[in-house]
Amino acid sequence: MNGTWGTIPPSIKTHRYAGVLGRIWREVHTEDGIVTIVFCGKRGKGKTFAMIDWATRLDRKEDDIGRFRPENVRYDPVDFFKDLTGDYPTGKVMCLDDAGLHMYKSDALSDLLKRISKILQNIRYKHPIILLSLPYFGQLMKDARDMSDLYIEMDRVDRDARLSYGKLQSLKIAPFTGELYRMPVLQSDKVIHPRYHIAYTHWDPKEFSFDKPPTIFIKAYEAIKNPAMNKINAEHLRAIKEKRDKAIGKPRPKKFSYPEAVKYCEDRLPKFLDKRKKIDITKIMMEVDENGSQLFNQSFAKLIVRQLRWKPRLAVMKKAYR
Repeated sequence: MNGTWGTIPPSIKTHRYAGVLGRIWREVHTEDGIVTIVFCGKRGKGKTFAMIDWATRLDRKEDDIGRFRPENVRYDPVDFFKDLTGDYPTGKVMCLDDAGLHMYKSDALSDLLKRISKILQNIRYKHPIILLSLPYFGQLMKDARDMSDLYIEMDRVDRDARLSYGKLQSLKIAPFTGELYRMPVLQSDKVIHPRYHIAYTHWDPKEFSFDKPPTIFIKAYEAIKNPAMNKINAEHLRAIKEKRDKAIGKPRPKKFSYPEAVKYCEDRLPKFLDKRKKIDITKIMMEVDENGSQLFNQSFAKLIVRQLRWKPRLAVMKKAYR
Protein backbone atom coordinates (compact mmCIF):
# COMPACT_ATOMS: atom_id res chain seq x y z
CA MET A 1 0.00 0.00 0.00
CA ASN A 2 1.39 3.38 -0.98
CA GLY A 3 1.96 6.21 1.43
CA THR A 4 2.64 6.31 5.15
CA TRP A 5 0.33 5.20 7.91
CA GLY A 6 0.33 8.61 9.55
CA THR A 7 -2.00 8.74 12.55
CA ILE A 8 -4.23 5.83 11.63
CA PRO A 9 -5.61 4.19 14.82
CA PRO A 10 -3.59 1.15 15.99
CA SER A 11 -6.62 -1.20 15.84
CA ILE A 12 -6.89 -0.51 12.10
CA LYS A 13 -3.15 -0.80 11.48
CA THR A 14 -3.07 -4.24 13.11
CA HIS A 15 -6.28 -5.56 11.52
CA ARG A 16 -6.06 -8.41 9.02
CA TYR A 17 -7.43 -6.06 6.35
CA ALA A 18 -5.35 -3.06 7.34
CA GLY A 19 -4.69 -2.21 3.69
CA VAL A 20 -8.36 -1.62 2.84
CA LEU A 21 -9.53 -0.23 6.19
CA GLY A 22 -6.53 2.06 6.42
CA ARG A 23 -7.16 3.40 2.93
CA ILE A 24 -10.80 4.13 3.76
CA TRP A 25 -9.89 5.82 7.06
CA ARG A 26 -7.24 8.00 5.38
CA GLU A 27 -9.59 8.96 2.55
CA VAL A 28 -11.90 10.84 4.91
CA HIS A 29 -9.45 11.97 7.61
CA THR A 30 -6.41 13.13 5.67
CA GLU A 31 -7.65 13.55 2.08
CA ASP A 32 -11.01 15.20 2.87
CA GLY A 33 -12.93 12.64 0.88
CA ILE A 34 -16.07 10.57 1.28
CA VAL A 35 -16.46 6.80 1.06
CA THR A 36 -19.69 4.89 0.35
CA ILE A 37 -19.77 1.11 0.83
CA VAL A 38 -22.69 -1.09 -0.18
CA PHE A 39 -23.25 -4.51 1.44
CA CYS A 40 -25.49 -6.80 -0.63
CA GLY A 41 -26.82 -10.28 -0.06
CA LYS A 42 -29.90 -12.37 0.50
CA ARG A 43 -31.49 -12.76 3.90
CA GLY A 44 -29.31 -14.58 6.38
CA LYS A 45 -26.03 -13.94 4.55
CA GLY A 46 -24.73 -11.65 7.30
CA LYS A 47 -24.73 -8.32 5.45
CA THR A 48 -26.04 -6.29 8.42
CA PHE A 49 -23.53 -7.70 10.90
CA ALA A 50 -20.73 -7.32 8.33
CA MET A 51 -21.72 -3.67 7.93
CA ILE A 52 -21.71 -3.20 11.72
CA ASP A 53 -18.31 -4.92 12.00
CA TRP A 54 -16.67 -2.44 9.63
CA ALA A 55 -18.61 0.47 11.12
CA THR A 56 -17.24 -0.23 14.61
CA ARG A 57 -13.69 -0.51 13.24
CA LEU A 58 -13.78 2.59 11.03
CA ASP A 59 -15.75 4.94 13.29
CA ARG A 60 -12.98 5.93 15.63
CA LYS A 61 -10.70 8.86 16.30
CA GLU A 62 -6.92 8.94 16.07
CA ASP A 63 -6.70 7.96 19.74
CA ASP A 64 -8.49 4.71 18.77
CA ILE A 65 -11.60 5.39 20.83
CA GLY A 66 -14.64 3.84 19.10
CA ARG A 67 -17.68 6.05 18.46
CA PHE A 68 -20.16 3.67 16.83
CA ARG A 69 -23.21 2.63 18.87
CA PRO A 70 -26.27 0.42 18.07
CA GLU A 71 -28.48 3.50 17.88
CA ASN A 72 -26.32 4.81 15.02
CA VAL A 73 -27.87 2.23 12.66
CA ARG A 74 -30.83 3.80 10.87
CA TYR A 75 -33.73 2.16 9.06
CA ASP A 76 -35.72 5.17 7.93
CA PRO A 77 -34.19 7.43 5.24
CA VAL A 78 -35.47 10.59 6.94
CA ASP A 79 -33.62 9.77 10.16
CA PHE A 80 -30.58 8.65 8.17
CA PHE A 81 -30.31 11.86 6.18
CA LYS A 82 -30.98 13.99 9.24
CA ASP A 83 -27.89 12.41 10.75
CA LEU A 84 -25.96 12.81 7.51
CA THR A 85 -26.71 16.53 7.21
CA GLY A 86 -26.28 17.28 10.93
CA ASP A 87 -23.15 18.07 12.92
CA TYR A 88 -20.67 15.24 13.37
CA PRO A 89 -16.89 14.73 13.46
CA THR A 90 -14.83 13.89 10.37
CA GLY A 91 -14.99 10.23 9.43
CA LYS A 92 -18.25 9.52 11.26
CA VAL A 93 -19.84 6.30 9.97
CA MET A 94 -23.49 6.60 8.84
CA CYS A 95 -25.42 3.34 8.38
CA LEU A 96 -28.74 2.73 6.61
CA ASP A 97 -29.90 -0.85 7.08
CA ASP A 98 -32.26 -2.40 4.53
CA ALA A 99 -31.80 0.57 2.23
CA GLY A 100 -33.67 -1.29 -0.49
CA LEU A 101 -36.93 -0.62 1.36
CA HIS A 102 -36.71 3.08 0.49
CA MET A 103 -34.13 3.65 -2.24
CA TYR A 104 -35.48 1.19 -4.79
CA LYS A 105 -34.63 2.16 -8.34
CA SER A 106 -38.23 1.90 -9.61
CA ASP A 107 -39.02 4.88 -7.40
CA ALA A 108 -36.13 6.92 -8.82
CA LEU A 109 -38.41 9.73 -10.02
CA SER A 110 -40.09 10.26 -6.66
CA ASP A 111 -39.53 13.58 -4.95
CA LEU A 112 -37.96 11.92 -1.91
CA LEU A 113 -35.26 10.14 -3.93
CA LYS A 114 -34.51 13.25 -5.96
CA ARG A 115 -33.75 15.07 -2.73
CA ILE A 116 -31.73 12.13 -1.41
CA SER A 117 -29.66 12.20 -4.57
CA LYS A 118 -28.89 15.89 -4.06
CA ILE A 119 -27.83 15.24 -0.47
CA LEU A 120 -25.50 12.43 -1.55
CA GLN A 121 -23.89 14.75 -4.09
CA ASN A 122 -23.46 17.69 -1.73
CA ILE A 123 -22.44 15.98 1.50
CA ARG A 124 -18.79 15.49 0.56
CA TYR A 125 -17.60 18.51 2.55
CA LYS A 126 -18.63 16.77 5.78
CA HIS A 127 -16.39 13.73 5.04
CA PRO A 128 -18.56 10.87 6.33
CA ILE A 129 -18.25 7.14 5.71
CA ILE A 130 -21.61 5.89 4.37
CA LEU A 131 -22.57 2.22 4.72
CA LEU A 132 -25.71 0.78 3.11
CA SER A 133 -27.13 -2.74 3.20
CA LEU A 134 -29.73 -4.16 0.81
CA PRO A 135 -30.51 -7.52 -0.82
CA TYR A 136 -29.42 -6.69 -4.35
CA PHE A 137 -27.16 -3.94 -5.69
CA GLY A 138 -29.47 -3.29 -8.64
CA GLN A 139 -32.21 -2.21 -6.23
CA LEU A 140 -30.29 0.93 -5.37
CA MET A 141 -31.28 4.00 -7.36
CA LYS A 142 -28.84 4.92 -10.11
CA ASP A 143 -27.46 8.07 -8.48
CA ALA A 144 -26.62 6.17 -5.29
CA ARG A 145 -24.98 3.37 -7.29
CA ASP A 146 -22.87 5.85 -9.25
CA MET A 147 -21.60 7.43 -6.03
CA SER A 148 -20.68 4.13 -4.36
CA ASP A 149 -17.01 3.26 -3.94
CA LEU A 150 -16.97 -0.33 -2.70
CA TYR A 151 -19.39 -3.18 -3.29
CA ILE A 152 -19.37 -6.22 -0.98
CA GLU A 153 -21.40 -9.22 -2.06
CA MET A 154 -22.10 -11.38 0.98
CA ASP A 155 -21.71 -15.06 0.20
CA ARG A 156 -21.98 -17.29 3.27
CA VAL A 157 -22.02 -17.45 7.05
CA ASP A 158 -20.00 -19.67 9.39
CA ARG A 159 -22.09 -19.59 12.56
CA ASP A 160 -19.69 -21.75 14.58
CA ALA A 161 -16.78 -19.40 13.91
CA ARG A 162 -19.06 -16.32 14.17
CA LEU A 163 -17.84 -15.14 10.77
CA SER A 164 -19.53 -14.09 7.55
CA TYR A 165 -17.83 -13.94 4.17
CA GLY A 166 -18.22 -11.62 1.22
CA LYS A 167 -16.38 -10.62 -1.96
CA LEU A 168 -15.06 -7.08 -2.10
CA GLN A 169 -15.01 -5.13 -5.36
CA SER A 170 -14.47 -1.50 -6.21
CA LEU A 171 -16.88 0.43 -8.41
CA LYS A 172 -15.89 2.37 -11.51
CA ILE A 173 -18.21 4.55 -13.60
CA ALA A 174 -17.64 5.25 -17.29
CA PRO A 175 -17.68 9.09 -17.52
CA PHE A 176 -19.49 9.29 -20.88
CA THR A 177 -21.92 6.37 -20.86
CA GLY A 178 -22.55 6.23 -17.11
CA GLU A 179 -22.12 2.44 -17.13
CA LEU A 180 -20.99 0.89 -13.87
CA TYR A 181 -18.15 -1.62 -13.65
CA ARG A 182 -17.23 -3.72 -10.63
CA MET A 183 -13.46 -4.10 -10.35
CA PRO A 184 -11.92 -6.73 -8.03
CA VAL A 185 -9.34 -5.43 -5.58
CA LEU A 186 -6.26 -6.76 -3.81
CA GLN A 187 -5.92 -10.04 -5.68
CA SER A 188 -4.45 -10.78 -9.10
CA ASP A 189 -3.00 -13.92 -10.65
CA LYS A 190 -0.91 -14.58 -13.72
CA VAL A 191 -2.89 -16.81 -16.05
CA ILE A 192 -1.61 -18.54 -19.21
CA HIS A 193 -4.09 -18.65 -22.05
CA PRO A 194 -4.40 -22.39 -22.84
CA ARG A 195 -4.57 -21.90 -26.61
CA TYR A 196 -2.18 -19.05 -27.32
CA HIS A 197 0.14 -19.47 -24.31
CA ILE A 198 -0.05 -15.76 -23.58
CA ALA A 199 0.31 -14.64 -19.97
CA TYR A 200 -2.17 -12.07 -18.70
CA THR A 201 -3.36 -10.75 -15.37
CA HIS A 202 -6.56 -12.28 -14.07
CA TRP A 203 -8.41 -10.36 -11.39
CA ASP A 204 -10.42 -12.34 -8.89
CA PRO A 205 -12.59 -10.79 -6.17
CA LYS A 206 -10.95 -11.35 -2.83
CA GLU A 207 -13.12 -12.98 -0.19
CA PHE A 208 -13.22 -11.02 3.06
CA SER A 209 -14.35 -12.31 6.44
CA PHE A 210 -16.35 -10.22 8.90
CA ASP A 211 -16.62 -10.75 12.64
CA LYS A 212 -20.03 -11.03 14.23
CA PRO A 213 -20.58 -8.17 16.74
CA PRO A 214 -20.54 -9.00 20.48
CA THR A 215 -23.75 -10.41 21.94
CA ILE A 216 -24.34 -7.28 24.04
CA PHE A 217 -24.17 -5.13 20.91
CA ILE A 218 -26.56 -7.44 19.01
CA LYS A 219 -29.17 -7.36 21.79
CA ALA A 220 -29.05 -3.56 21.94
CA TYR A 221 -29.22 -3.42 18.14
CA GLU A 222 -32.26 -5.72 17.94
CA ALA A 223 -34.05 -3.79 20.72
CA ILE A 224 -33.85 -0.73 18.46
CA LYS A 225 -34.37 -2.45 15.11
CA ASN A 226 -37.52 -4.44 15.86
CA PRO A 227 -39.75 -1.44 16.78
CA ALA A 228 -38.27 0.55 13.89
CA MET A 229 -39.06 -2.21 11.38
CA ASN A 230 -42.57 -2.63 12.80
CA LYS A 231 -43.14 1.09 12.24
CA ILE A 232 -41.85 0.88 8.67
CA ASN A 233 -44.03 -2.16 7.94
CA ALA A 234 -47.07 -0.31 9.32
CA GLU A 235 -46.31 2.61 6.98
CA HIS A 236 -46.00 0.27 4.00
CA LEU A 237 -49.28 -1.41 4.94
CA ARG A 238 -51.02 1.95 5.13
CA ALA A 239 -49.67 2.84 1.68
CA ILE A 240 -50.96 -0.46 0.33
CA LYS A 241 -54.41 0.23 1.75
CA GLU A 242 -54.45 3.69 0.22
CA LYS A 243 -53.66 2.20 -3.19
CA ARG A 244 -55.66 -0.97 -2.76
CA ASP A 245 -57.05 -0.88 -6.31
CA LYS A 246 -53.58 -1.62 -7.68
CA ALA A 247 -52.02 -3.46 -4.75
CA ILE A 248 -54.50 -5.96 -3.26
CA GLY A 249 -57.69 -5.56 -5.26
CA LYS A 250 -60.04 -3.28 -3.38
CA PRO A 251 -63.70 -4.23 -4.02
CA ARG A 252 -64.34 -2.62 -7.37
CA PRO A 253 -67.54 -0.93 -8.55
CA LYS A 254 -70.19 -3.20 -9.99
CA LYS A 255 -69.68 -3.55 -13.73
CA PHE A 256 -72.68 -2.75 -15.92
CA SER A 257 -73.11 -3.42 -19.59
CA TYR A 258 -74.49 -0.45 -21.48
CA PRO A 259 -78.11 -1.76 -21.63
CA GLU A 260 -77.95 -2.71 -17.93
CA ALA A 261 -76.67 0.77 -17.02
CA VAL A 262 -79.48 2.44 -18.97
CA LYS A 263 -82.08 0.17 -17.31
CA TYR A 264 -80.54 0.85 -13.87
CA CYS A 265 -80.83 4.64 -14.33
CA GLU A 266 -84.22 4.43 -16.00
CA ASP A 267 -85.67 2.60 -12.99
CA ARG A 268 -84.32 5.38 -10.75
CA LEU A 269 -85.01 8.25 -13.13
CA PRO A 270 -86.78 10.58 -10.61
CA LYS A 271 -83.63 10.45 -8.51
CA PHE A 272 -81.59 11.96 -11.34
CA LEU A 273 -83.92 14.81 -12.34
CA ASP A 274 -83.25 18.45 -11.49
CA LYS A 275 -85.83 21.10 -10.57
CA ARG A 276 -86.74 21.56 -14.22
CA LYS A 277 -87.41 17.82 -14.55
CA LYS A 278 -84.39 17.38 -16.78
CA ILE A 279 -81.76 14.66 -16.36
CA ASP A 280 -78.75 15.89 -14.36
CA ILE A 281 -75.59 14.07 -15.46
CA THR A 282 -73.82 15.05 -12.23
CA LYS A 283 -76.33 13.11 -10.14
CA ILE A 284 -75.72 10.01 -12.26
CA MET A 285 -71.96 10.37 -11.75
CA MET A 286 -72.51 10.65 -7.98
CA GLU A 287 -74.21 7.26 -7.86
CA VAL A 288 -72.14 4.79 -5.78
CA ASP A 289 -72.36 1.11 -4.85
CA GLU A 290 -72.48 -0.41 -1.35
CA ASN A 291 -68.71 0.05 -1.00
CA GLY A 292 -68.83 3.74 -1.82
CA SER A 293 -67.24 3.34 -5.26
CA GLN A 294 -68.41 5.44 -8.21
CA LEU A 295 -70.59 3.45 -10.60
CA PHE A 296 -70.41 5.59 -13.73
CA ASN A 297 -67.65 7.85 -14.96
CA GLN A 298 -68.34 10.96 -17.00
CA SER A 299 -68.09 9.32 -20.43
CA PHE A 300 -70.39 6.46 -19.48
CA ALA A 301 -72.86 8.86 -17.82
CA LYS A 302 -73.06 10.94 -21.01
CA LEU A 303 -74.01 7.85 -23.05
CA ILE A 304 -76.67 6.91 -20.48
CA VAL A 305 -78.17 10.43 -20.53
CA ARG A 306 -78.23 10.43 -24.31
CA GLN A 307 -80.14 7.16 -24.37
CA LEU A 308 -82.58 8.23 -21.65
CA ARG A 309 -83.35 11.45 -23.52
CA TRP A 310 -83.88 9.57 -26.77
CA LYS A 311 -86.28 6.98 -25.32
CA PRO A 312 -89.30 9.32 -24.93
CA ARG A 313 -88.87 10.59 -28.47
CA LEU A 314 -88.66 7.02 -29.72
CA ALA A 315 -91.90 6.14 -27.90
CA VAL A 316 -93.72 9.13 -29.47
CA MET A 317 -92.48 8.20 -32.95
CA LYS A 318 -93.65 4.59 -32.53
CA LYS A 319 -97.04 5.80 -31.37
CA ALA A 320 -97.37 8.13 -34.39
CA TYR A 321 -96.68 5.36 -36.91
CA ARG A 322 -99.15 2.88 -35.45
